[in-house]
Amino acid sequence: MKKYYFLLISLLFVFTIHAQKFNGGVMLGFTGSQVAGDNDSGYNKAGLFGGGFVNLEIGSRSLLQLELEFMQKGSRHNPNFEQGDTKSLLIRPNYGEMPLLLQ
Repeated sequence: MKKYYFLLISLLFVFTIHAQKFNGGVMLGFTGSQVAGDNDSGYNKAGLFGGGFVNLEIGSRSLLQLELEFMQKGSRHNPNFEQGDTKSLLIRPNYGEMPLLLQ
């Protein structure tokens, strides 16, 4: 019986099993956005962008990636009293996204 245990244990050390290997990272940056219908044109509101990702190699040339992202978007118009512009506008929506990518 001891011979069978020794054989089983030695086979476990001979054959290596590779489990799933995940890679991850962090994303951080800035965004510029505009809102349709606010009667201002251009990217007038800066915001933050941040998140993280985890990916898994599913082939020799392909990855499956899951991300969790936070973005600040919006629009801003500051009044210019010297030119007679009294309009003031500030829109600040925050977005959370969870995209699944095949690369």
